[in-house]
Amino acid sequence: MPEQPLQYPAHYPPTDRWKRFFIGLRWLGPDLSFFPALKVRQATRSPELLNAWGGGSKQQLAEQVGRIYAEQLHWRSPVFLPDDRMNVVLGGPTFDGTDAFDAWEVVRAVEEEFGVRFPDAFWNKPELTMAQVVTALHDARNLRMGKDA
Repeated sequence: MPEQPLQYPAHYPPTDRWKRFFIGLRWLGPDLSFFPALKVRQATRSPELLNAWGGGSKQQLAEQVGRIYAEQLHWRSPVFLPDDRMNVVLGGPTFDGTDAFDAWEVVRAVEEEFGVRFPDAFWNKPELTMAQVVTALHDARNLRMGKDA
């Protein structure tokens, strides 16, 4: 269902050293069959789902950020929802080992687009959601413009 959040199942990423070592090897590594489902879920999202943001400036920011992720990470749809996990979003739709450099490049593109710079620790939280990113961008922009967040 397209409206379900993009997030990895509890068993991923693996914590067992052998499962980590054998990622991508069937029967030895972790089950990775959920990746195609995540890709399809995001690709089938319609613009109407952006209403989950509640309208206004946060929704506009979510649309702008979504376009950057779609363009630079090659997601099929620019529609991302508040509960989508950023580790999945920044992993891209192919989940083929997009290296950390690519993800940081996209993070910096978002920061540059909105004229902010967040500490790396902000982005490194595995539980970070799209809502937290959009709220931080919204608050930073309002602070810079002298408005109440």
